[in-house]
Parts: sequence; C-alpha cells; structure tokens
Amino acid sequence: MGLERARLVEKYSNLPTSAYRFRENVDDQTLKEFRNGIVFLLAFWSGPSIQAFQFLTATLREMQNPSRTFSC
Repeated sequence: MGLERARLVEKYSNLPTSAYRFRENVDDQTLKEFRNGIVFLLAFWSGPSIQAFQFLTATLREMQNPSRTFSC
C-alpha cells in the first residue's frame, strides 16, 4: 500500500519528487528529526484533503527554496 500511496502523492503534488519526502508513518522519533517544516496528513479518500494538498504544494512551489524539502 505504501508504494500506491507514494504514487498518489506524486500524482497530486505540484512539487517535483526531489522536493519532498513521502513517509507512510510518522512517529514521535521521526517528528523529533524535523528542525522546521510541514507535516501534511493526507486523507487519500477525501477530495477536499487532496485539493488542500494540491493548493499547499502549488504554494510551496512558488515559494520554494531549493535547499528545503517537504515531508508528507
């Protein structure tokens, strides 16, 4: 299922795959690794969630600093 979800993220993202990291599961230890950033919990079954993800990634694309990555 992880590969299927990763492909959906790639399909709906307005960012190149090099600009984000897809994480199937995020636990406390993973969150501690982040110095700053955005964690987006995508409900793959929800149209509004997918639309919000597309809007977020389009906005990040416009603002993108090449040295930063986005995790979803």
